[in-house]
Amino acid sequence: MKVLYLADLRSPIARAWVTMAVDAGIDVVAVSSRPGYRSLGVETFTAPLGLEALAQLGLARVRGRGQRGSAGMQTTEVNSDRGRGRGSLNRLRGLNPLVARAGSPYLSSIVRAQAPDVVHALRIPLEAMAMARTRTGVPMVASVWGNDFTLHANRSVVFRRATRHAMTRVDGLHADCRRDIRLAEAWGFDGDLPTLVAPGSGGLPTVVDPDVTGVGLRRELGIPNDAVVVVNPRGVREYVRIPQFLEGLERVMGAEPNVHAILVGLQGHAPAREAIERMAHGGRIHLLQALEPRRMEELFAASDVSVSLTTHDGTPNTLLEAMRAGTFPVVSGLESIREWITPGANGLMADSEDVEQIAAALLRAVRSPLLRAQAATVNKQLVRERADIEATKKQLVPFYETVCRRRMG
Repeated sequence: MKVLYLADLRSPIARAWVTMAVDAGIDVVAVSSRPGYRSLGVETFTAPLGLEALAQLGLARVRGRGQRGSAGMQTTEVNSDRGRGRGSLNRLRGLNPLVARAGSPYLSSIVRAQAPDVVHALRIPLEAMAMARTRTGVPMVASVWGNDFTLHANRSVVFRRATRHAMTRVDGLHADCRRDIRLAEAWGFDGDLPTLVAPGSGGLPTVVDPDVTGVGLRRELGIPNDAVVVVNPRGVREYVRIPQFLEGLERVMGAEPNVHAILVGLQGHAPAREAIERMAHGGRIHLLQALEPRRMEELFAASDVSVSLTTHDGTPNTLLEAMRAGTFPVVSGLESIREWITPGANGLMADSEDVEQIAAALLRAVRSPLLRAQAATVNKQLVRERADIEATKKQLVPFYETVCRRRMG
């Protein structure tokens, strides 16, 4: 079985899926929709899709000399001063599917030259949108990420049309939650076609390395051993509610002086830093940069409560990582999250816009060590049953074979 993957190969989730496919014995060819990725050890091409990718390739102000990418395309380094360029990109982002469509002829040439059994676009915008415009005769699978339908599809008329077109063109669908299979049908997907529900990264190794502990990270950040640590691992995204989280956290810290908090991906983020500097208890909040997978394991091992307050989501990888580690989830009450969390049993929920609810949920989690311990047992079992990467690996080839049979038959 030979599969060509089209993805933003800078993404850890996309990279994990491709690596899993290699481990499953699949002959893998990868095409990255964005430059700037690290090698995965497979034959890889670069096919820039969207305004941001083109800006990276030199349509913004550039410096340095161009280099040849693995597909023979010239790549350049974008000047770090991108203020005006970023503003223009934000205004034009609603047209991104049209820009991605222009890359379809080049994608077609790669597919024809590589002759895979299946093409798998690891996201709808912009990868599946562009691949849906190719005419190669090769069966196509698309992956849905948690905000593809609920957020991106409604960005503009252009996005809506491109999403619907992609869903009418695919021969199979992978989603990280059952909700998105249902939503896909509303966007034109044929519900009789093959589907696979599995975490976006393929899943997690369910056996945690016993050498990974949070002791070193707590010591590094100056957090006492007896402190209750609340982590927010979601970083800065338009659908993540950091201000509301900080406001609720401030109330909890005022009531519980042994609470510390860690925020990932916000080191150097000026709005967050300024907000924390104004907080009475900001000295107990620690900002970190984005972390490698091993450090994320240490982070969850060091933490007691993990917070994910979002307006759009599927099954966040960080939720599964927290559950595997036994870190208690406080999350938004989205339909997709309810596929994993039962409020009051293995986590707590709060409206991501409601500071009162956020503070109440955090305070209950911090003050309930027995609830946290009971939830840890349930959540570790859930991850073993439903998010084991070895189980997904076994499903992968049969899924692609079913897609091929349905398409060819």
